[in-house]
Amino acid sequence: MEGKRGERPVIVPEPASLSFDGRWLKFDGLSYGTERIFREFGIRKGRWKLRKEERGGQGVSVEEGVIRYWGKKEIAFATIIQLILQGHGYLPEVSVEERMDFEFRCFHLDIARGGVPTVDTAMGMIRWLFLLKYTHFSIYFEDLFPWRNYREIGNGRGRMKEGEFRRIFNYGRLMGIDVFPSLELLGHMEHILTLEKYSGLSELWWRGDDCLDLTNPEAKKLALGLLEDALSLSESKYVLVGGDETWSLGRGRSLDRLGQYRGPELYIEHYKSIIELVKRHGKEPILWGDMLTGMYLNPEGRMRWAEVVKSDLWNDVFIAHWDYSDGDKDHFSGKIDSIGHKDRQFACPGLSNWLTFYPDFDVALKNMENFFSAAKSSGLRGFIITAWGDGGSECLFSFLQPLLVAGSCLSEGGDWKEAWMALSGESKEILEARILLGEHSLSKRVRKIIQNPPGMLPHENGELAEWKRVRGKIARIELPEDLNFARLSLNLAIKVAEGRASENDFKEFSSKFEKLWLSERKAENLDRVVGNIWSSAGKCGLQNKLRRE
Repeated sequence: MEGKRGERPVIVPEPASLSFDGRWLKFDGLSYGTERIFREFGIRKGRWKLRKEERGGQGVSVEEGVIRYWGKKEIAFATIIQLILQGHGYLPEVSVEERMDFEFRCFHLDIARGGVPTVDTAMGMIRWLFLLKYTHFSIYFEDLFPWRNYREIGNGRGRMKEGEFRRIFNYGRLMGIDVFPSLELLGHMEHILTLEKYSGLSELWWRGDDCLDLTNPEAKKLALGLLEDALSLSESKYVLVGGDETWSLGRGRSLDRLGQYRGPELYIEHYKSIIELVKRHGKEPILWGDMLTGMYLNPEGRMRWAEVVKSDLWNDVFIAHWDYSDGDKDHFSGKIDSIGHKDRQFACPGLSNWLTFYPDFDVALKNMENFFSAAKSSGLRGFIITAWGDGGSECLFSFLQPLLVAGSCLSEGGDWKEAWMALSGESKEILEARILLGEHSLSKRVRKIIQNPPGMLPHENGELAEWKRVRGKIARIELPEDLNFARLSLNLAIKVAEGRASENDFKEFSSKFEKLWLSERKAENLDRVVGNIWSSAGKCGLQNKLRRE
């Protein structure tokens, strides 16, 4: 029977069409035997029937006592759950038609720089990705994959166990989210190459170099062995095989051995071996695309890497084209054209959550909006939204949730703010606080002030006054615990800038951060962030003392 008349429901991302006349029907739950996915969202049993229809397209219709769906069930079920969650005991009588522009919709999470999620946290992420109609979840491991044959790698850093990986993968499969590993097999291998056993395999001589010396057979053997290990465990069709920012390749030990610079040739030879191994396992390799164009090299470096650009290597991989800038659409369109291979190119924006306690919403939103617009105009088949952990992964995972909503809406359509409030139940007032705390003038600067290096104090250009303006606007809002911590970080930064921060201020800040970290992550690597906070407390105390003297 009809229960009420109410507001138009929100569907994320915005559907191709939505027919709704204002009627909301009383909903008491779904009938026995309904798919487990619904139970994962706490949807109870009831009298409503769920029926699959054999017809073209993608959609959902709701009428008294019956929910019909057609097309991919993952998309349809996500839409149905969105409607149930918004209805609070009612369902809107609707007819919905959906169409996705991007076939491949992925979120890529870095766990190697500090923050290793618990299994429960990872499963929560998968539920959120499912609800937002993403298709893939990639986990960036570096040394933290559950290696079977390299058990010394990742010890003491929260390395994922095989059982944990399987639980996460299987849960993703249940929810229609393909979970696949993102590895480093040439550059960015610093946590592996600092181990004594492997330190002699690096390109450069000093401890901390992150690139393999590909003229050393043992280095190539290590890369292929790590890949074989991962391929034997992962059941996904995809694997991301690294290849980014290999700037030192060919400039150290390999230069001594060969007597000439052969970085590009070594790169091509190495990745042909990598791709061949992936293909032998019946899987599809994804490779970061920055070395394809040398786009982050100087002009001389780009000339030297021209051979890589011309290689047929790129015909056998999907290219992950990353760019985290706030450029305009023309900027991204030009980059997409320079890479080419549009049928195998993924747009990879970033959430600007690295080197900060809170994401830079301004940059992240502009980056996604313009990159997705260019990708859509260029006919790219998909995207990979990246969240990195440079600096210790201090930004809480919970802060990424609204940006993932934005990613869904900015790529496929819809008002992300309206969508976030509809799915989270959060008020407009709290959402505005989230956005204010993510202003570009605050986000990463707040962390720098708290760390208090010389010359970073925000007294010029009215920056401190702007921070105080934001503080005043959000001071009386009752915020959720994690967002309250973000407000606390702003308050602490202002105190540091004014020379008023005390040891107790840092103690409170550290205590709240520790609690929030442990609520979503393993304990490993927390000591690094806490150590940085207490180092800042000591420096701040010394500066205050010197001011008084």
